[in-house]
Amino acid sequence: MEQKEMSKAYAVDFDGTLCENRWPEIGEPNQELIGYLVGRRQQGDKVILWTCRSGEPLQKAVEWCQGHGLKFDTVNENLPERIEFFGGDCRKVGADVYIDDRAWNPITGGDISNMAAGERGTCEGLETTEELAGWKKQMMRTFMGGGSL
Repeated sequence: MEQKEMSKAYAVDFDGTLCENRWPEIGEPNQELIGYLVGRRQQGDKVILWTCRSGEPLQKAVEWCQGHGLKFDTVNENLPERIEFFGGDCRKVGADVYIDDRAWNPITGGDISNMAAGERGTCEGLETTEELAGWKKQMMRTFMGGGSL
């Protein structure tokens, strides 16, 4: 049996990632990331909305994303082709890339803010929320510029 190559899958968080974190409201859009993901879908990759929102807040988030040109292949669910490939579904959404403002790096032992400071377990060098937000934007630009993960 011939094995079909799967598209690259991106699981992306909503609050604090696709938009500023203003829960339960919806913050300003992260236009750079939205544009990047729209482009990935146009190239044949899959995008999964992976969020803790549910019910009406989830529906509003999906509609908000659609209004910004971003559509999802699934929402808080595994892609059908991955379910078929692996022979079942599981609770964890499977993806090749996870994009989340609360990411933790197992290599450095720190969260995304630790990586900015080049430290393990501290946030030295990022004294304000604005500095952290600026660093996150710079990391997103680097990621979208074609750097490998």
